[in-house]
Amino acid sequence: MLQQDAETIARVYVEEIVLKFGIAQVILTDQGSNFLSELFTNVCMLLKIKKLKTTAYHAQTNGALERTHRVLVEYLRCYILEDQSDRDKWLPYATFVFNSTPQTGTGFTPHELLFGREPNIPGILQKETTEIQYRYDNYVKELQYTYDNYVKELQYTYDNYVKELQYTYDNYVKELQYAYGNYV
Repeated sequence: MLQQDAETIARVYVEEIVLKFGIAQVILTDQGSNFLSELFTNVCMLLKIKKLKTTAYHAQTNGALERTHRVLVEYLRCYILEDQSDRDKWLPYATFVFNSTPQTGTGFTPHELLFGREPNIPGILQKETTEIQYRYDNYVKELQYTYDNYVKELQYTYDNYVKELQYTYDNYVKELQYAYGNYV
């Protein structure tokens, strides 16, 4: 996005996020003046969005997003010109690849978790689909059932992931012991 002023950010947030996906309960932003502006703060208050901000110079506050950006930069590095003049052209493609790739922590693609189904992938990579005719009621029930199963499986996967991280930490990280008079 070329313009980063508060008015543009507020308009794009409403048009591209709120109107497509609904109103968030909480939003985490960086300390950019466009997000800290009175206009954006008022938009959040009007929509009853709890607004949180990251700590300056502490990327861990928003670590998942920082990791996502790092992956997107790796994708883009393969396709953009050396002077990066066509970066905006390739960003939607890199985003699609990221959103259709299963994530380690969840075992699902971001697309599946957001829309309740795997994305349609163009060409020979696309899986064969069965021709199912839905009525609205059946579709809603199946979507709810799928969502409930995702939540259960995510909780199970997340619990195992945390146990694995804890095991790795417990077995490979050695705490340093300090005594009075040691130089640190």
